[in-house]
Amino acid sequence: MQSTNTRQIHVYGRKNRTRIVEKTPAFDENQPATPPPASRSSTQLPVRRSLFAGVDLTSPWPSWMQSPRDTITKKITAPLRSWTSKYDISPPASPTRRPLADLRGNEADTEPSLSTAMADLSLQTPELTSLLSSVDQQSPLSFDTMVTELARQGPLIKIGEASYSDVYQCTPIDGRPARVMKVIALDSGSLDELPRGLTLSPYSSVEREVRLTKALSQPTRTWSAHTVHLHRACVVRGKYPDELLRAWDAFKTTYPSRSENARPDTLPLQQLYALLMMDDAGQELEHVHFTSWTQRAAVFWQTACALAMAERDLGFEHRDLHLSNILVRLDEPTTPQDMATSSANLVEFMAARHAPACTGVRATMIDYALSRIQQGDEIWAYDFSDESIFTGQGDSQYEVYRTMRRLVANDWRDATPMTNVLWLQFLLQRLLLAEPPAGSDETDDAAYRLLTSVELLAHDAVEHALRHVPTQKVSTRSKRRSIQRAQDAWKILPDHVPTRITSAWTLIEAAAASWPEALITGGPP
Repeated sequence: MQSTNTRQIHVYGRKNRTRIVEKTPAFDENQPATPPPASRSSTQLPVRRSLFAGVDLTSPWPSWMQSPRDTITKKITAPLRSWTSKYDISPPASPTRRPLADLRGNEADTEPSLSTAMADLSLQTPELTSLLSSVDQQSPLSFDTMVTELARQGPLIKIGEASYSDVYQCTPIDGRPARVMKVIALDSGSLDELPRGLTLSPYSSVEREVRLTKALSQPTRTWSAHTVHLHRACVVRGKYPDELLRAWDAFKTTYPSRSENARPDTLPLQQLYALLMMDDAGQELEHVHFTSWTQRAAVFWQTACALAMAERDLGFEHRDLHLSNILVRLDEPTTPQDMATSSANLVEFMAARHAPACTGVRATMIDYALSRIQQGDEIWAYDFSDESIFTGQGDSQYEVYRTMRRLVANDWRDATPMTNVLWLQFLLQRLLLAEPPAGSDETDDAAYRLLTSVELLAHDAVEHALRHVPTQKVSTRSKRRSIQRAQDAWKILPDHVPTRITSAWTLIEAAAASWPEALITGGPP
């Protein structure tokens, strides 16, 4: 084959257009193969491999600056090294790896750590920013500082717990009214696995509870006498204080059957908590010993009337009104019952007849984590996404949750005041099934019979609503037709009260319309 020192190619596939690409020796079959020309660099290039091959991921930070670069040619690394030396840029400080015991608070936090850096990054989430805004804060406060300040006022005692919180009582030594502090561990998404018995609450759930408690703490409202007052809410961060851990251990020793939560010291040092400081409203209803049916009737009528008025003003639905969420304080009555007779409507009339001053009983609703409220165009409601709420067995309370889901047809944001009637029926059943008082007079017997009558009204109303509520998600038009059929059905029900029961307000009106005035006022029928 004839040799040549050039080769020609077609450019872009077009004929008669050629150019010289490279001057190379011609290929001759009789000549031995020659190695390729040496590179411009005298050093031979290393074998190509991953930049991080052979690098120990747990090695110190400076090794990360050099090990990957050793695999790159000097042509690339030389300008980089000269540039860094020219401007005297040192490697960044290495994030230190810390043992799990240190994260749980067994060692002093003396130097910056990865957990601290991640905790600071978690503050940038919109959910936490919104929660901080609801409590008028820019950043979390110190947990230990807040508890130390509260402990100076009086001893801290744990008095109860819920699925997502622990409740502590502080009784000031200067004689001021006692306060309770609800401690809620927040879920920042940084923990992959939680110890058994330990649960964290989402930011949105706590913000909803804070806003609802604030809205129901208005002192100018009549129903505010039976809703818990929020004095302060704040977001804190840090190790669980020793004062609270001692109170937690004492409660566990004294009431082992009532303590189901895990000891909170297993949470990291940088854990976020929400603290809600409220009035101490007394004991849980299930632990109160009543001496008459009149006292039990006072608990029901105070709760029902407050619920009805908040329902009318704020579209309020509690949706979790079990016995532990009603606190009761017993005292001596100061005002005769027959002095409260004038009122604008039946609900306010019943509230005045069974006021704390007349009966010596004060009932207070608490815990609005699952509640629904509407303020203007803004609606705050829990979506009941936790399926475990509807899978409980062994208590009629769990059946109430399942019935409530049928009533709302899985539309938890929409107003469904029939849920208040459902929970009032549950409250009536528990009050009526409790151990009867030792003695009973004529007035006490009338209070019992009125409670029985209201329970029957609530039962019929709930059963009627379940027969006409959509059983599955349907269009808005079909839902309107179903509601209209329910309204028409009330016109043909025989032997029923004229007031249609659709809410706590109408339940009280129906009870007043179906019994003589003498029985409602507490006298003989």
